[in-house]
Amino acid sequence: MGFDNPVIPWRELERRLSDRTGTPPWSNGSRRSDRASSNGAGVVRSLSGHQAGRGSGLPRVPYAELHARSRFSFMDGSSNPEELVAEAVRLELDALAITDRDGFYGVVRFAEAAEEAGLPTVFGAELTLGLPGSPRRSASAGPAVRREQGRSVVVLARDPAGYAALGTLISEAHMAGRKGEPRLSTEMFLEAAAAHRDRWAILTGAHDGAVPSALVEHGPRAAAAALD
Repeated sequence: MGFDNPVIPWRELERRLSDRTGTPPWSNGSRRSDRASSNGAGVVRSLSGHQAGRGSGLPRVPYAELHARSRFSFMDGSSNPEELVAEAVRLELDALAITDRDGFYGVVRFAEAAEEAGLPTVFGAELTLGLPGSPRRSASAGPAVRREQGRSVVVLARDPAGYAALGTLISEAHMAGRKGEPRLSTEMFLEAAAAHRDRWAILTGAHDGAVPSALVEHGPRAAAAALD
């Protein structure tokens, strides 16, 4: 963007470029954080608190979805970031993380939509790991092919420094591979994970992650070994 461009939020720029009009699907004219629940408290709740469930009389257990993929994860996700935010608001989730495959492709749209809706966010990505010299996955490969070519692991950033470090690792993986085929060895990932252990939260991944795959293929002991 040039120096003479008017000040415009990323979300508004994206909306104009996409020729989208109308009220966002999660909005009724006000931000989610400005709307009140039946007891007068804000809809956005603390992750550490318990509140009564809607009409159930039972304690409410806080829940945040930490492993959601958008349509930027080809053949793995189908909803755009705005739709995921809308659904999270509808379900009254405490927070949402969009963890697309090997990149932050929808992070700007996600951040803008979540800010407007008053939804707390977590930023991360699902990384595809492969042994050195193994075939790199194709950008159009389905889940079955990826299981043969590499395992996945979900990394969530705890703070801006963790986000920057994760972005650097993703960039290095893309530089080591080719367009649409990032290459990240297990050794490279473990080295980065050790260096940023206080800034990342690492999950076991999807169905093609090392721990779930070991559990399905070889049982609980193998899964425990993979977790170690």
